[in-house]
Order: sequence, then C-alpha cells, then structure tokens
Amino acid sequence: MENLSLSVFDHGPAALAQLREVLKAFEASEGVTVTLEVIPWENGWQKLIEFALYHHGPDVSEVGSTWVLDLVRMNELRPFEAREIADLEGEAPFFRVVWGGVRGIEKEEDRAWAIPWAADPRVVFYRRDWLQRAGVSETQAFADAEQFEATLQQLQGRVRGQILALPTVRSRRAVHNLASWIWQAGGDFLHPTHNTITFDQPEALRGFQAYFRLGNYLERQARAYTEQDADQAFWSGKAAVTISGFWILAESRMPADVRQNLGVTPLLNVPFVGGSHLVIWKSSPKAEMALRLIHFLLNHAAGETLYPLFGLPVRPALWEKAPFCTELYRPFAIAMRLGRSLPAGLLWGLVEKRLVDALAALWEAIADQPAAEMEVIIRHQVENLAYRLRLALEG
Repeated sequence: MENLSLSVFDHGPAALAQLREVLKAFEASEGVTVTLEVIPWENGWQKLIEFALYHHGPDVSEVGSTWVLDLVRMNELRPFEAREIADLEGEAPFFRVVWGGVRGIEKEEDRAWAIPWAADPRVVFYRRDWLQRAGVSETQAFADAEQFEATLQQLQGRVRGQILALPTVRSRRAVHNLASWIWQAGGDFLHPTHNTITFDQPEALRGFQAYFRLGNYLERQARAYTEQDADQAFWSGKAAVTISGFWILAESRMPADVRQNLGVTPLLNVPFVGGSHLVIWKSSPKAEMALRLIHFLLNHAAGETLYPLFGLPVRPALWEKAPFCTELYRPFAIAMRLGRSLPAGLLWGLVEKRLVDALAALWEAIADQPAAEMEVIIRHQVENLAYRLRLALEG
C-alpha cells in the first residue's frame, strides 16, 4: 500500500484529532496510508529548512504564507500548473488576498508554488463595556491609526485594568501588526517589484512612529509581553484592547464577563491577512497522490470540520455557514476582503527576520523616552536596519 507523508504545524490536540479523522477518510477513499508529522510552531522554519536541505521529509507540507517564495528560491518546491489549479476550482472561488504569496516575482500566470489552505486575518479585540464606560463609540473606535490612538487616550484613567496588550518581545506577529500602520500611512516594506527595501521611506517611517506611539498606553509589566502574554492579558480580563487572531474566540478559559462584552473589529482599514498554504516538495516521488490529498483537504466537507481549528476559510462560500456567518466572525470576513498580505518577494524572508529582531529592540530602546527622543530613536534604528539590509542583499 502506498504511503504519503504530510507535515503540519501544531494547532493543538482538537485540531490534530480532527485532521486525523479527515486523513482516515482520505486513506479509505484512495487506498493509501498517510503519515502525519506535527511540527511545533517555534521550530517551524528550521524544520522546513531541514526538509529542503536534506531532501528527506514529507510529500506535502503546511507552510506559512510568507515563507513560500523563500523555499522557491531554494528550488525545493514543485509548482502547480494551470490545469492543476483549475482542478481545484481555480482561483476565483478563493478570497483574492490569499493568493498574494504563491507566485514568483515574474507573476507567472500559468502556475503557482502553493495552494492557500487557511487564513489568519488580524483584528482588534476590545471590551465593549470598558469602551462604553469611557464614552467611546464602537463604530469608529479603531477605524484608522489616529482614531485608534484617540480611543486609547479616552480609555486612559477611565478603566480599571491595562489599556492595551501587545507582543513587545521578539515576535513575527509584531511585524503583522505594524504592517497595517505602515500601509495606512502610504508606505510599504518593499517596492512592488520586491527588489528594493522601502520601509525607511518617509511614508513608512510615519507608520513606524504611529505604531510605536502605542507604547504610551502599555503598562510597565506589559513592556515584555510575548504573544501568549498579550493574548492572555486580554482574554483573562486584564486588558481593554489587543490585536490578535481568530483563536481568541475559542479560548475556553475566558471568563463569562469578558465573553459577554467581547468586541471585534478589523484592524484599521488595511488589516494584515496571513495564513498557511499547502506545498508539494520537489523531492516527492508521489506528486499525483499529493495533489489528490491537497484536493481532499480543500474540499468543502473537510473544510467544514477543519475550520476554524486550523485557521479561517480561504473561500467565501464557507463563510455562509456557522460559525462564520455569526456576528463575532463578521469582522474577520470584512478583513478578508479589505486586507493585504505581506510582500512575497524572494527578499522577504531575510527582511522579516531582521524586522522581528529590530522591533523587539525598538520597544526596549524607546521605553520611558520623551516623544521627541522616541521619534529620533525610531528613525535612526529603522534607517540603520534598512542600510545594513541593503548592504547584505547587494553583497
């Protein structure tokens, strides 16, 4: 009996148990076995690099949306041809944003390097009762960067807990959060051709400055929050506002008063949309069966059981069904239509890694600094990072 191997990230016991049930159905229908490898999130990129370097790994892998073209640059992925994409119903039934990271710089029209599987749009979570107590209207409270900061100002001194919780230590999610501020200011991380760095240009720098002004609303103990710390500060009832993802809705430990007053809205007017894609490794000798597995994982029956455990649906059709048609999920659907993905150029992997390090260093550098000094520090460090990256990439 033919054996196929699949690697996914660790989405938790419930998600993995459901995936195993889906894989059992695939095995029964195709007469094959599927070996499942589960990769901890913190080791995700390192493990994918091992698969690429040693050519000994799964046939199909779940990969982060911004990682696809780094693996393409290593010449380790098998492309999906136009007819294979057509067999998956083509691109039209998907949200447009989820295809942002699957084509090369040349925008080949006839093939893609990955198939979107699950989406992760960034949203704002807030306490409706705390906003009401501070006299803040929910309608436009987080509509843009200026209103976001004005809302935090109104909450200051009027709530009993922390105003804001954000990851401020090394975190990829911090880059995702920052992206909305840069985009709204008219900036970007890379030029549309993906060949040149632009995050040190005036528009992007304005986005950096506005994002880091949020530090004025972080309490001292929140200046060293991990992603998990920031999430917990909100769902446990300690913080009024956070920026996070769909998993907050499923948090079983959330107190009743927090859940009853839970508000959700898209992040600014250009939310980040990330997620995960499915790829076939070039080294796999079982491409045809690997394609059949991907088709099976994306079909509506499987999707209804795997979402939202693995992420949110990448096709609008599933948003017409529970739980995605409910009021709490509506802001996520809006984010899927309004949102943008991070640059998918062949430079992005290195740029993202350096930004992750730089943002954590910046939070430390600006702590307790006056506004004027903070602006100087941010501009200096961002411009220095861009300069060093240009040297590295040109070399």
